[in-house]
Amino acid sequence: MRLVCGLVLVLGGFQLTCAVIRVGAWNIQTFGQAKAARTTEMDHIAEVVRRYDVVVIQELRGSDDSAITALMSRLNGPPSTPRPPTAKKNTPVRNTVQIVPPVRKAIQKNPAVSVPNNQVYKKIVSGRLGATAQTERYLYIYKTTTVNYLGPQNSFQYPDPQRTFSRPPFAVKFQAKAAAGRPSFDFVMIPLHAKPSSGKTVAEINALADVVNTLPRAWNTQNILLLGDFNAGGRYLPKKHLPVITLTAPDYHWLICGGVATTVGNSQCPYDRIVAYRSMMQNHVVANTAQAFNFGARLGLTQPQALDVSDHFPVEVKLQ
Repeated sequence: MRLVCGLVLVLGGFQLTCAVIRVGAWNIQTFGQAKAARTTEMDHIAEVVRRYDVVVIQELRGSDDSAITALMSRLNGPPSTPRPPTAKKNTPVRNTVQIVPPVRKAIQKNPAVSVPNNQVYKKIVSGRLGATAQTERYLYIYKTTTVNYLGPQNSFQYPDPQRTFSRPPFAVKFQAKAAAGRPSFDFVMIPLHAKPSSGKTVAEINALADVVNTLPRAWNTQNILLLGDFNAGGRYLPKKHLPVITLTAPDYHWLICGGVATTVGNSQCPYDRIVAYRSMMQNHVVANTAQAFNFGARLGLTQPQALDVSDHFPVEVKLQ
């Protein structure tokens, strides 16, 4: 197996010559009611989310929407100045990026919802996913000034007939609005928060090809990004398992590869990934822009303070 990544961006991706959008995926650790009540951490989360034209958040938990409400009110309200975090231990935050594994699932009857309003930021939320009491949802947040979402017919919950996924992907089709130097274009995001398990991780990653092949025909695009916390590193995806990964060139291009640390702690693993499919790589990926965003360094946080926000960095790429 040959994972094509890194330098492929120079060959296949565009150079930055016109208006771009920034797309990201972020596992916000245990993003639920308790975190929603922590003002400083929520202010930091909102500041990071504002960086993106579209971002898909993973590990949204809880029986209510308090975390969503707290985040959206910050995004669409006046920008706040985060309180200086209480000093814990002056441990610097390092730059890193990595991958993750798979589990089982049960899709609950809780349809995707996009709440219309006149605000700059809007959301799309999946149903609750997971076979255990600890269910999660995928949460998309997009900036209406740069991106269109054209209604429920442009979202797709993968049915997972083989019960491969712990949290089956919830795909959404967006339209990047026309901007200086380029026309509008459609693109699809397919997120995955895989179960951290050496046996399940590979199966979940490979099954993403089934999700791609099951997308609604009416979407009619190969501009697809697969992204999220794949748990694709460390003990969950050891090198001996790489030969059985089937998401490979020429169809699939790994934009975040080994050596990029995607977690806030001391791991050097690329758990979180972005994989571009066919024409997305050829026509829209901007060369050398895929990275893990070290929000701790940007916000001036110590490592413990950054870990209070999340144990993962967002991964991102620019499109044009």
